[in-house]
Amino acid sequence: MPPQGSVGVEAGGVDNVVTALQETISNLRRSVNEIDGSAQAVVKGWKGDSHDKFVEVANIWNQEASDLNTKFDRFNDAIDSGKSTIVNMDQAGFGGGGASAGGSAPQTTLHT
Repeated sequence: MPPQGSVGVEAGGVDNVVTALQETISNLRRSVNEIDGSAQAVVKGWKGDSHDKFVEVANIWNQEASDLNTKFDRFNDAIDSGKSTIVNMDQAGFGGGGASAGGSAPQTTLHT
């Protein structure tokens, strides 16, 4: 059985979830930034009314992309905080699991 702390947290399982979430956020961020970069590149070749309208729409998208990236940052922070909370709970023996009579409880170490 994989190493577990006193709460029963499986370190590898937590790491797998955190990694999957962070990779998903990274992929979403990359897609948003690629779309934004493409829109900014296209506008340079346009002239007249179509240029003006495209600039307007591209600026709106640029702001939405910025807002999405801010939300991705907040989501990443929440993931890191949740991981820390779980690990700290496990290491502290939350819920009375604590150390066994024969010695200290196993420590869960997660990699960030």
